[in-house]
Amino acid sequence: MDKSTLRQRFRRYRSNAPYHALSISDLESKCKTITHIATYLPIQNEIDTIPFIEWALSQSKHIYIPRPDATG
Repeated sequence: MDKSTLRQRFRRYRSNAPYHALSISDLESKCKTITHIATYLPIQNEIDTIPFIEWALSQSKHIYIPRPDATG
């Protein structure tokens, strides 16, 4: 299966996923003792990670977000 087909398939999965069932408090309880967290900034219909990132920063967590290489 080629990359384009996989991307289309995962977009459909994300569109149909019950993300509304997730809450920040679910993540907060699992991240109390963690000090370094890798995450991403959402695009299109991905899970909105901004509230979690804001919570983590308010708790003095170290947040790591990948930055695309513009020179590609």
